[in-house]
Amino acid sequence: MLKGVMIGNLGALLIFTLSIAGLALVGTMAILCFTKAFSIIFLGMPRGEAAEKVKSDVCLSMIIPMSFLAVMTLIIGIFPQYVFDIMLAPVMSVAGEFEIPAVGGLMQIISLVCFAFLTFVGALALLKAAMDRKTLRHCTWGCGYDKPNNHLQYTASSYASPFLSMLTPLFKKVFDIKKPKELFPKDAHFSLHIEDVEEAYLLQPVLKSFEKFFAHFERIQNGNLQQYILYGIVFLILALIGVVFLG
Repeated sequence: MLKGVMIGNLGALLIFTLSIAGLALVGTMAILCFTKAFSIIFLGMPRGEAAEKVKSDVCLSMIIPMSFLAVMTLIIGIFPQYVFDIMLAPVMSVAGEFEIPAVGGLMQIISLVCFAFLTFVGALALLKAAMDRKTLRHCTWGCGYDKPNNHLQYTASSYASPFLSMLTPLFKKVFDIKKPKELFPKDAHFSLHIEDVEEAYLLQPVLKSFEKFFAHFERIQNGNLQQYILYGIVFLILALIGVVFLG
């Protein structure tokens, strides 16, 4: 795809440029999505009573399968050329010999990049371990408070807000705010819900119109058995009339 940028055709150049930009955007959104999900699950304070009572990890029967999949994923990422050869052997035994594009060089580059990334992550882990010996531990996203609670910490909406602000035309922000009006207010709340533009302005109006139309037929299904029998009799009578007069 990068080599396609060197094409002299203006239309093809525009398509390749937009494709690269699209891949970069999708990659950014994927990283944001997974870091957001990880932060909600593993970081911060417990957000409910059920989470506060959890003191141990799950049993080995749940950890071992996920660990096996994680190791296999790591092996595929580090040694893609060998995995490709292993997977290619049964395919060629069934489909026969066929010409394979030269991808060995690309896979070697991927392998080197994976090794470099793992080395970088390992260096960060060692640096963090060295710093943890000299630093104090506090609640994640405690925001500087000595005794925070789960209502004061950093949230997933706050994490994604800067990115969503750049894509404002594609999303609709729905706020639910009750501001405090007294010196010692009894309650106040703030919530933010993100909706897609096409869902908010195209799908939802159509679905609401369908719901309004079919709501007129709710009285037909009222749980009255005698009325259901009457519906069946009326249908049979209409069916007989149709057979007799319409053939």
